[in-house]
Amino acid sequence: MQVTIWGCRGSLPTPMPKAEFEKKLGDILTAYRDAGAPADIEAFLQSRPFVERSTFGGNTACVEVTEGDHQLILDAGSGLRPLGLKMMGGPCGKAKGDVHMLISHTHWDHIMGFPFFVPAYIPGNKITIYGCHDNLKERFEYQQVFTHFPVLLNQMASTKTFVQLEVGKPFEIGPFKISTITHFHPGDAYGYRIETCKASFVYATDAEYTEVTWEQQQKHIEFFKGAGAIVFDAAYSLKEAVEKLNWGHGSPLLGVEMAVQAGAKRLVLFHHDPATPEKQIAEAHAKAKRFYDELPNKTTECEILTAHDYMTLDLG
Repeated sequence: MQVTIWGCRGSLPTPMPKAEFEKKLGDILTAYRDAGAPADIEAFLQSRPFVERSTFGGNTACVEVTEGDHQLILDAGSGLRPLGLKMMGGPCGKAKGDVHMLISHTHWDHIMGFPFFVPAYIPGNKITIYGCHDNLKERFEYQQVFTHFPVLLNQMASTKTFVQLEVGKPFEIGPFKISTITHFHPGDAYGYRIETCKASFVYATDAEYTEVTWEQQQKHIEFFKGAGAIVFDAAYSLKEAVEKLNWGHGSPLLGVEMAVQAGAKRLVLFHHDPATPEKQIAEAHAKAKRFYDELPNKTTECEILTAHDYMTLDLG
């Protein structure tokens, strides 16, 4: 199983501000000069911390899961656009695409990429969209009424099917066995656990655990149990999570605690707040790693990662 993150920001796409970009550029050039301007620029860049040499990206939620030739797409944020362009190099570009898309919820940042998903414009492609909310089709249609977008949903020439899922009832798509769980989030959001004979992956964004009961939290930890990776909503610091109670988002330290209790192999901090500069995202990652290192009685190893656009994970 391979997991690729095409968008990891929350709320709205977030291009890097000019001042932040120039500061990053200046810092890396200064480091290059101080290192004696080595001839092997690629080796120099790889020697620097990720936050210095690259960017976490600005697209909103979209994650691709593949097993061999089989694919699932989780959420349709603005990251869906570059994924769709890549997919045009395969069956979708030959009008033979069979696309399966799982939607956590229909807040704008999780569906805004669909009008720009090129495979949906190709006659012959089949797109099945799954979600636990009712009126899923109507929600997608409403995003593309003419006052919002110049192309109506039914003018996109692919065949589109909407499937409402029953929360807690497992189902299968190709080699993927999929389970669902309800998250505490305004209007509800839903998490997905995806398993094959080789690996397991949990997508758990737009979820707040501050106000849930102990029993409810244990239910989520059981949902995470033994996962090869968990994409976890870590939009806020612990302080911000308390200040923004009921906004429906989590924090890195809580993610570490839950992942360790679940015996997960990787925790991927996700849904970075648009107001959070990249340096602060990196600092939150470092704090989460220190917190993990200081936790007592760990029975399994868990790698703590921070999501960035185009990150790829190989699970089993």
